[in-house]
Amino acid sequence: MTSDPRDRLFDTHEMKAGLGRRAGNASVLVLALAAVRVLQQIASVAIIARLVPPAEFIPAAERYALMPAIDRWVLQNALAAMRRGKVADAGLWAINLSAHTLEDDSFADFVCSELGKSGVPAVRLCFELTETAALTHMERAMSFIQRMRALGCR
Repeated sequence: MTSDPRDRLFDTHEMKAGLGRRAGNASVLVLALAAVRVLQQIASVAIIARLVPPAEFIPAAERYALMPAIDRWVLQNALAAMRRGKVADAGLWAINLSAHTLEDDSFADFVCSELGKSGVPAVRLCFELTETAALTHMERAMSFIQRMRALGCR
């Protein structure tokens, strides 16, 4: 992987492999790859020209199960910005997580690892879940919340 954040988020080979495992037939795979290309273009525009409102890319990202990768990217970049002091008096940072991320058994371990590498105190992070995600994935949500609280997250 390269150091370009777009490449970290939209590693086409990795996504093709993941989408190929999820795709039941070739037409689904073609649609999924088209979504990846659209998301890559959105990321390019967002990084070069302007911020892209979540409503413009999240529906496609959710449909093609890309939200866990996006949530990981957001966490990594938020921690990096906090570490570099990019935001004056940053205080508490709230990160919204998708319901798909709650289905990722390795996400809590990922958070622990990234927090450890960053040196950012866990008390500066707050993870937000929608009521729908929490109710739909009650056990996973409770387990994740308990683990994050044990780390010191809010």
